[in-house]
Amino acid sequence: MTHRRHGPYIRPLLPMLALGLLLPACAPAPRPGPPPPARVDSSLSPEAATAALTEALGRNGLAIDRAPGGLTATSTDERFMLCDTIWVRERSASDKSPRGRFTSPDSTRIRADVRIGPGPLGSTVTWQTLASGNYLNRFDNIRFDARCATSGELEQLIEDAVRG
Repeated sequence: MTHRRHGPYIRPLLPMLALGLLLPACAPAPRPGPPPPARVDSSLSPEAATAALTEALGRNGLAIDRAPGGLTATSTDERFMLCDTIWVRERSASDKSPRGRFTSPDSTRIRADVRIGPGPLGSTVTWQTLASGNYLNRFDNIRFDARCATSGELEQLIEDAVRG
């Protein structure tokens, strides 16, 4: 009696099956959206809080644009953000199996919109941060922006500067 094994027919498929299970595990987890607006009450007057914030952020290399009731601070320093390496696919519709590759951002940017107003202790400071990375789809040379997470360092700088 001959006993026939099914192994030789499945064996060539095992590497492809293993790769199909492994690739999703290697992909980075998607980052959450921007953090919710933050708030801190300060014993400093609104003018003193604005001055302290301008000095602290400027000392840390951020560009500052003052506006009535607050300021906007921007930076390209990577210590303020956490941008993922993302999977970028070819956009060609003619190919049934599009190619792709992991891509890191070519540049990064973070912006903090800070509002300073009178508060119960002296002033209330609120801010919203937004970080993004600029990526290049190397298959069709199209640049695009993707949202990044913040490291929390910029938010901590703002809070520390106005605590008073």
